[in-house]
Amino acid sequence: MARYRVKELSLIGNELFQAGAEVDYDGLPADNLEPLDDEGRAKAAEYVLSNEARVKQMMFENSESSVGDPAAFAAAVAAVLKGLFADGVIAATGNTRKKTDSLV
Repeated sequence: MARYRVKELSLIGNELFQAGAEVDYDGLPADNLEPLDDEGRAKAAEYVLSNEARVKQMMFENSESSVGDPAAFAAAVAAVLKGLFADGVIAATGNTRKKTDSLV
């Protein structure tokens, strides 16, 4: 089993470990674990590759979304806000709801 040094307070399995603790862990380590042996380094490299694959897949599945592009995301938020202002849902000086109004 691979051995790691905990970099920050972490829940591993069902146990809480403080930064600096050394733990044995059988899964793929995230960035909170520093590998201390060859097996740990191999699993850390596997984690990086698997994470890259997950990110690629998420980007492909959400290619129509503006979330990955900060400028497009800002434009989308601005468009929604513009519509809310135009519809009178919110006013330029603040929220038009009274404190007693329900959100639904």
